[in-house]
Amino acid sequence: MLTGLDHTVIVVPDLDGAVAAYTALGFTVTPGGRHSTGTCNALIGLDDGSYLELLAFAEPNPSHRWSPLLRKGGGLADFCAISDDMDSDLARYRGAGITMSEPREMSRTRPDGRTIRWRLSVPPDIAPGTVPFLIEDLTPIEHRRPTATTHGNGVSGIVSVRLVSDELPTTSALYRELLQHPGTDILDGDGKTKGIVFPFGAARIEILARETGSSVHDGHNGYLGGLVVSRAEGAGPIDWKPGDCANVCFMEH
Repeated sequence: MLTGLDHTVIVVPDLDGAVAAYTALGFTVTPGGRHSTGTCNALIGLDDGSYLELLAFAEPNPSHRWSPLLRKGGGLADFCAISDDMDSDLARYRGAGITMSEPREMSRTRPDGRTIRWRLSVPPDIAPGTVPFLIEDLTPIEHRRPTATTHGNGVSGIVSVRLVSDELPTTSALYRELLQHPGTDILDGDGKTKGIVFPFGAARIEILARETGSSVHDGHNGYLGGLVVSRAEGAGPIDWKPGDCANVCFMEH
């Protein structure tokens, strides 16, 4: 079954530059390694068990589903759900009308030489970030997740992955079917529905109707609008600009 948010993917044109930028924001960044598919990453572990993945292409790969985001300088590309039963969850996705790729075994070699393995399945026919792709570990999950989870900026977890939809009723219906949950309406000041929120393990998925001209809701990706994060008590306000964060919009809970 789907157990919740595993990680979010932030695609960057230059991994070293992104590591420097996120370190300057007060994050503790853990070196990742190189994937068997030709990408490389660095990781930002969080106390809630999820992590941010800074991902770059070691070699250009125009056919990759995340590559088009690089034409805009990178940004929040996708998010991943952890599965403890990939076959069952694939059936759930397909039952909701979502085409999923056959699970592909992948690996990454860490800087300490340890190789970790997992299975991955993505929805190839819809835009990245519309629904989470799936991961199932083949080696202990503790080997894949970063252990450094304390950050100078106080960020401790992801409260919500915020999506933006041009067709809120359609996207809401898709998630109701996928998550088997009715969701809870998000109301504006006039009591009108402006979105819907679904529980997703320890986090939530918020889906908001796109607002014309809204910088907060206008994600570089057509669907992912940003991340709502929790922070340690007493941490100062977040005043990061998307340009400081590889085009990611962070919001405080």
